[in-house]
Amino acid sequence: MLVAEIDGRLVGDCSIHPQGLRRRTRHRCGLGISLLQEVWGNGLGTAMLEYAIFAAKDFDYEQMELEVVSTNERAIHLYRKLGFVPCGLLPRALKYKDGSWGDFTQMVLDLRTIERKTEE
Repeated sequence: MLVAEIDGRLVGDCSIHPQGLRRRTRHRCGLGISLLQEVWGNGLGTAMLEYAIFAAKDFDYEQMELEVVSTNERAIHLYRKLGFVPCGLLPRALKYKDGSWGDFTQMVLDLRTIERKTEE
């Protein structure tokens, strides 16, 4: 887990977690990220995601997976920019207070195609 603080205040977190421990699934990891809306658009989310991607490679994961609210175009754009591709839809994944529903778009990143950054 990675956390982001600004002036000692927690403004975001990002984590990777195994999707399974059995031989057939241990190549997969899940990704979760959350940032306060007030820090959106400053590159922090991109930096945290890039760090998580390279950390996942260091842990020898080959595939990273996430779910994002289907109407969250800003997040979907960011994930696509980093190489994630949509692979499914989970309808009615969320139920809001007013009784309405929200869908999740499932996305996947093939970590085998990501080059590790080298420090100079």
